[in-house]
Amino acid sequence: MDAEANKAQKRRYIEAFNAQDLDMIDELFDPHYVLHVPGSPDLEGPEALKQMVAESLATLSEPVLTVDDMVAERNKVATRWTMTAIHSGDFMGVPPTDQRITMQGLVIDRFVGGKVVEGWDFFDMYGVMKQMGAIPSTD
Repeated sequence: MDAEANKAQKRRYIEAFNAQDLDMIDELFDPHYVLHVPGSPDLEGPEALKQMVAESLATLSEPVLTVDDMVAERNKVATRWTMTAIHSGDFMGVPPTDQRITMQGLVIDRFVGGKVVEGWDFFDMYGVMKQMGAIPSTD
């Protein structure tokens, strides 16, 4: 697949996430998928990805994931994203605040045969924890 087709596949994932359609993960991600997130162990396989997304959806209600920028070259797609949600459940040890939060990040996905085989995800966890009151604001 070419770079534009890979971008279209990434957009399908964003749409599936927003629809909370976890079954689409099986179609879009390779069985040997690996996700690298700094400071966390690698996440391996579509089932682990589904579990991570399900856990997020259990603690963050009304999530909306949007694409801010998307660039593709050869077999890689870089997506700068923003997610808004309501902090409605225990999130990383922080009790629910029922506040709307905004998270921003960047993911680089590597595709083979139209499926994501590897990803590198970077996001602003510090900013999210500040919004939830877990880190005192210095503003």
